[in-house]
Amino acid sequence: MTIKRNQPCPCGSGKRYKSCCAVLQTDVPTSKKEQACSLVDQGNIMLVEEKHEEALKLYQEALSVFPEYARAHYNIGVVFEKTGAKERAIDSFQRALSIEPEDAYAHYNIGVIWQEQGKEEAASCFQKAVSIKPDYAEAHYNLGVTYKNQGKLEEALCCCQKALSIAPDYAKSHFLISSLQKYSGNEKHIIEMKNLFSQNHINNEQKMYLAFGLGKAYEDSGIYEKAFCYFKEGNKLKRKTYEYSAEETETEFKRIKRTFTKSFILNNSKSGNPDNTPIFILGMPRSGTSLVEQILASHPNVYGAGELTFIADIISQLSRSGQTDNICETILKDGKDFIARLGHYYIEKIRTYSAETKFITDKMPLNFLWIGAIILALPNAKIISCLRSPMDNCLSIYKNVFHEGHKYAYSLQELGRYHVCYQDLMLYWHEVFPGKIYDISYEKLVNDQEVETRKLLNHCGLSWDDACLSFHKTSRRVATASAAQVRRPIYKDSVQLWKRYEKQLQPLEDQFIREK
Repeated sequence: MTIKRNQPCPCGSGKRYKSCCAVLQTDVPTSKKEQACSLVDQGNIMLVEEKHEEALKLYQEALSVFPEYARAHYNIGVVFEKTGAKERAIDSFQRALSIEPEDAYAHYNIGVIWQEQGKEEAASCFQKAVSIKPDYAEAHYNLGVTYKNQGKLEEALCCCQKALSIAPDYAKSHFLISSLQKYSGNEKHIIEMKNLFSQNHINNEQKMYLAFGLGKAYEDSGIYEKAFCYFKEGNKLKRKTYEYSAEETETEFKRIKRTFTKSFILNNSKSGNPDNTPIFILGMPRSGTSLVEQILASHPNVYGAGELTFIADIISQLSRSGQTDNICETILKDGKDFIARLGHYYIEKIRTYSAETKFITDKMPLNFLWIGAIILALPNAKIISCLRSPMDNCLSIYKNVFHEGHKYAYSLQELGRYHVCYQDLMLYWHEVFPGKIYDISYEKLVNDQEVETRKLLNHCGLSWDDACLSFHKTSRRVATASAAQVRRPIYKDSVQLWKRYEKQLQPLEDQFIREK
């Protein structure tokens, strides 16, 4: 492969070749320079083809030739990031930075990982990246995401606008802007999104983000029929990008119920960790979990840790593989030992967020799948189940783009079937664990905030604190689709909103009618 000096570097850095992989220390013999760069070039081809092991070997071989080759360290970080080895990725990016401190891309990639992990330091990484490379649109956008999570909505909006000034067709930035403001129907931004949506060079992913943004804008404006057309288009475009089987999901839910039988629960009821630190806030996404956590996290005795993947991660690690079949088989096979280790490891991990606070919340909605394991492993933990009108709940899901997972969410029929499975499983958990799960209604909470908040605090063993009523003033990171909403006082705009789309939502409603 012959690369001219002014061509883009094949490593994917975005730099010209002469400023990137061609830049090696002058005291290295020319043959070694060429050999290391050639190996990286070969590794880049493997990386593009998603042959990660082969790419890694080639990059490591390049380092054996030239240990101070920053781009090889960087690309090794990319491989680790793509394969889920996040901490090793950070280590490689930091090694690259020790050689080339002004590498904007390495700073950016560390920021992306830290942002996923909920670390506030992500903002400093993106800030460093844009200070080195002011035209780095992705870094401006991700800095905006971080600011939104921190509740700095005006700063987030400025970052999005900066990203668009660099890359006007950056659809994700348009989508983020739509989540940060309310529309009346006359805004220039709506016209900008519509014009971009209609252009031929826009790919399906860009169209998808623009469709969701336009749906939000038209719903705010009260133009519901047009809003739903865009929501439907966005969901259709997203649904084309992956495979999903509702039948497999239904089988998975049944398998979980068969695992946590009454006899299994009885035999393993004394194997858990008695620590009472965790408060689990769970339910369907968009059911009010962020609101409930924000209320609780406003109390001085509660630390709000957000959506933690610890339960699912530990369960997967304790099983022989990440496959659901093996998870359930392992739970049945290992019984007491599995339950004991789950409780121990979970407390160990959650206490890294706060060593002193009396309670720590975990608001991963899909923890509802593993309520059986949670109650056995952590019998003194509180479990708050967030309930919302199924039609409103599913509509809210259908209007949002999720970072990952939730493959059931982008088809009304599949969404309805999933919600039916969820309802059935929750009924089962209430049956086998009577009195262990506290239900809180979204509709009741927004209708009578103080009464429901007092009940919630009382259930959690917390004294009254006025800050829980002014939850929107609490400064903390909220990395969910509700990041902007929880900065507002209680509002009722979304109650019975589905009635605005009753005709269009018939395929969803049919799933609930069929189940009755």
